[in-house]
Amino acid sequence: AVVEQIGLDVRVDLYRHLFSVSPGSLGKHGVGDLLAHLSEDVDRVEYLVFTGLLAILADVVGAVFFLGFLLLISWKLTLCALLVLPFLVLASFRLAPRVRRAAKITRRDETAWMSLAEERLGVTPLVHAFGAHSLETEVFARRGARARRSELRTVTLQAWLTLFVETIAALGGLVV
Repeated sequence: AVVEQIGLDVRVDLYRHLFSVSPGSLGKHGVGDLLAHLSEDVDRVEYLVFTGLLAILADVVGAVFFLGFLLLISWKLTLCALLVLPFLVLASFRLAPRVRRAAKITRRDETAWMSLAEERLGVTPLVHAFGAHSLETEVFARRGARARRSELRTVTLQAWLTLFVETIAALGGLVV
């Protein structure tokens, strides 16, 4: 209930903000883009508040427990385990910005696609009047293919990041 209330508050604040800025500043953003922000960005906040904090807490508790256990066994073993840490941080800092950029492009392409759908469905009588069904379908399919390619790039980068981090962690485990 608390998370849903936070989500509602953020949506209302964002909606209020959209009406408070000058119309010219929103001109470069389509309606679909604004609706996507109203929905997806708030979903991210809800996820962070509900799941993200618990995941971070679980990771911190697990790391402290693991390091404490290693210290009980051997300080040399602990030192070996900590030697992997700089490589994990380096891999994360090198690949994470690429993943964020790809995700931003994916969001842009997907919202452009949905904006197109919303705009064109709003003028369905005109499409019928001019017999432009196939043209509109072709444009929609091209935008969808572009959004799909963006999504695949993002997923691929996320997979590489996960692979690098997991490989480094496994190699560190083997050293220990």
